[in-house]
Amino acid sequence: MMPYSPIRLFLAPGAILLVLGLLLHLAVLLGLVRFGGLPAAGVTAAFATIFSVVGFEILSLGLDAKTYSWSRRFDRDNRALAAFYRHFRLETGLLLKAELIACGGAILLANVLEWLRSDLLPLPRPEWVSFGATLVILGCSTLFSSLFISAMSMSRQGHEQGGSAP
Repeated sequence: MMPYSPIRLFLAPGAILLVLGLLLHLAVLLGLVRFGGLPAAGVTAAFATIFSVVGFEILSLGLDAKTYSWSRRFDRDNRALAAFYRHFRLETGLLLKAELIACGGAILLANVLEWLRSDLLPLPRPEWVSFGATLVILGCSTLFSSLFISAMSMSRQGHEQGGSAP
């Protein structure tokens, strides 16, 4: 069933979790999440990371399944997916991966340096570590998803041009 309707199975839960996680990150980083007058940053940021990463993975799996169905010609006339692949190339995924890892890595490096300067005392804003880690994880996931999608779309393009699948 997954190759025939991955959008219905993956799109809504993945998008909801990803958006919820990113909004929760934003709320935590802006200091909007408070309990008893105190910032609830550390644990709340960990949940934001979980929601963001799981949501992204679900969306990625849905796109991978849709790409598989498209490359195997289960979904022959999918204009939306065809348009997506006209704009999405392996290089696009690699660039996005690099940006996510660079931003997340910079945030993590800044926090490690701050932590070392404070003689390993607890960080005043640990939610930034969670956000940086989220970006690095999403960047790594983007890399592998991009490689898979690129391989599957090459197979599809080979079919369209009369070639054979690798």
